[in-house]
Amino acid sequence: MSFLKRILYSVYLNLFLLILGLANYNLVYSQTRYFVTLSNLNARPLALGGAFFSAEDDIASMNYNPSAVSLYSTGRSGKFTFFFNPILPLVSIMNPEYFSDRKASRVTEILNSFKYIIKGITYSKRSFILGILFNEESLNSIESSEKFFNPEKFRYNNYSTLLLNIKLAKRLSFGFAGNIFSKITPDGRVIKRKWGASYGLLIESGEDFSVGITYIDLPYNFSEYRKKIERICDETINAGISYEFYKNTTFYLDIRNLNEEEKTPKREVHFGLENDFIRHISLRFGYFQVKQTEHSEEKDVYSLGFGLIDFNEFCKIENRFTHKNYIFNYCAVFERYYSENIVWHFLSLNLRI
Repeated sequence: MSFLKRILYSVYLNLFLLILGLANYNLVYSQTRYFVTLSNLNARPLALGGAFFSAEDDIASMNYNPSAVSLYSTGRSGKFTFFFNPILPLVSIMNPEYFSDRKASRVTEILNSFKYIIKGITYSKRSFILGILFNEESLNSIESSEKFFNPEKFRYNNYSTLLLNIKLAKRLSFGFAGNIFSKITPDGRVIKRKWGASYGLLIESGEDFSVGITYIDLPYNFSEYRKKIERICDETINAGISYEFYKNTTFYLDIRNLNEEEKTPKREVHFGLENDFIRHISLRFGYFQVKQTEHSEEKDVYSLGFGLIDFNEFCKIENRFTHKNYIFNYCAVFERYYSENIVWHFLSLNLRI
């Protein structure tokens, strides 16, 4: 191991231990806990502090920058890919009262759970990718809980996404995503099938530097749907850069809301750091600060996460993705207020064929 690599790993390990210590403190003394563990792809993005507008991924990129969706490294043509989430169907079988009508038979409840198995589908050719993402958990109406798997409000608090990704040039991609939202309002009303959209560009400079830009357009009554922890607002331009400054170590930086002066967050900076530490393990850190406004107090938000088991290692070369494809992803996000500490837990477990 080279001297520079030893120094880098030493810094990285000490940073990990420092944040782990802070995380342990917050886990013990946190007053509020949120668990987002049923059907979401936010574990990697939020482990990086939400700095994900320039990060290449598979279906996880649909919700941040649709132009950053990247699949096969060999440029395979005319291929369908199916992504599976085993958690949600199991939870729906064990808690049928939250997923089916009260008068449904047990057989109907079990059959109903099968619709939650598929998390996403993509069809890819050399110059474009079509895709659909199902049942992404909303963070807007989630309630604090002590349950690691809490399905109480999932049925009407989720959204799905349609994707079109076009490779305009070797290092330039355009993406469009159409979102179908639903939610439960504080007074108990269900609002379903409202459309939103996002438009993105990804510019790559060499193999180690990328710039991403995304315009987010949320539907009426959903303008704050992604603000709670993702810090994404309606009708805003968001930009990010990613730079692999050392082998398997990448720095991410995002700026939220470059165009709307009257909306918050406004030019809020998010940082992320990711290192594929050893084979099958990735360590991630993130940080951003929320400025004080008349409606909220100042807070520091930092995150710690990891990815385990790179699915690429079990695939033939022609079936490998351009990026690491971790099966198990976990993230803890810590919000430090003057008055209380809040901890979010995110779990993403996805398989593909």
